[in-house]
Amino acid sequence: MNHLCEFIGGKFLYAVRVDTSDGFELCPADACSLDDLSYPSGGESTKLAKFQVREGFDHPIIEKYERVLAANKIKIAGIEFIEDKEGTIFIYDINTNTNYNSEAEVINGQ
Repeated sequence: MNHLCEFIGGKFLYAVRVDTSDGFELCPADACSLDDLSYPSGGESTKLAKFQVREGFDHPIIEKYERVLAANKIKIAGIEFIEDKEGTIFIYDINTNTNYNSEAEVINGQ
């Protein structure tokens, strides 16, 4: 499973599940979004959103991420990782900015 954790003020805000079934997307941020070319006529997709806020995400890795951010004086960050079937985490990106995704927040009522 692919995840993104958002941190503001060096503290965990929320996690987003990233659907990689159509390929591996490294940038869930609104700034990276392209027009959806698969629906050129203005139709709507019936697929689940690619980025979904994870309700109640509570994982021991969050405390470690916060320590890394504090040690490096990073206040705003997005940390992306993959978790395999055994629960092993592989961090592949630490962004020292946010990967804010408005669609995920709207769907989650944020």
